[in-house]
Amino acid sequence: MYREHRNWNLYNHQLVNRGRIIDLYLSSAVLSNKKDTEIVNRNKRGRPFEYSNIVILSSYAIKCVFKLAYRQTEGLIVDITSLMKSSLCPNFRTVWYRIKTLKESGVKLLINAQKVGEKLEVAIDSTGLKNVNDGEYRTKMYRKKKDWTKFHIVVDKNTGRILNAKITNDKAGDGQTFGKVINPIKDRISVVYGDGAYDSVNIWNWCESNSVEGRIPVRINANPKWNGARQSAIRKQFGLPPSHARRGLFDTEGRRNYYRYIWKKKSHYGSRWIVEATFASFKRMFGEAVFSKNWEMKENETLIKTILYNQLRFAAT
Repeated sequence: MYREHRNWNLYNHQLVNRGRIIDLYLSSAVLSNKKDTEIVNRNKRGRPFEYSNIVILSSYAIKCVFKLAYRQTEGLIVDITSLMKSSLCPNFRTVWYRIKTLKESGVKLLINAQKVGEKLEVAIDSTGLKNVNDGEYRTKMYRKKKDWTKFHIVVDKNTGRILNAKITNDKAGDGQTFGKVINPIKDRISVVYGDGAYDSVNIWNWCESNSVEGRIPVRINANPKWNGARQSAIRKQFGLPPSHARRGLFDTEGRRNYYRYIWKKKSHYGSRWIVEATFASFKRMFGEAVFSKNWEMKENETLIKTILYNQLRFAAT
């Protein structure tokens, strides 16, 4: 049984510090606003920005963490900045517009900085985020179809940090999105854990071509005579010899389940739990729904929430 060795004193400090709005979110942003806006407005055409990108992102972070509406966020920041003896407070429309045009402004948001030469064991999976958080009653009563945004992440197995994230509509399969999520960090990966949704020929070929060990359970009725990288995975998980006889060995489902159980123990497949724990922690922190309506804002929202998750979850004190 897994037992987490957590420093509870440090963890309590992290939870307390999440509520320190001035120190954690606004203090440095307000103090450096004048210098930062000079940099942002350099070579800018049209009306110069009054607020730096850091002030806008800090305001948006307060909205996400405390689950506030845009106007409520503005009211809270007005009171906080007045306590700081500052009149610096972006209008709620300004916050929305600046977040929407982040890419056009040339702002790049990095989820996790890459370290050269560092090889990681990662777990990949997806979950659903509600597009409309109107409760289960209305869904059942009015037979309204649930609408989801799929949230795909890659998580460091040892630390639990989110290394990359992407959103798709609910029609996109996990196997189809695998390359888009994992390719930006493929040079850092030595082992990838995934559930059965990632058992496809293309993904096994990707693992072989990128020298990555795939720890993905193949289908229980998979054909051991399959060619390519998937063939060796099937035979390894089902305890088959390198060359498969015509009649087949251990073709019964009971035998296959037995050798699959042994393979999971030897490969530490249970470590994949870290991605499920990350989803649970993420949803407790930010809720189970996205509040943005258009697709561009949804992408920015989930990306900023992911960065906030890494900062808040793994802050030292």
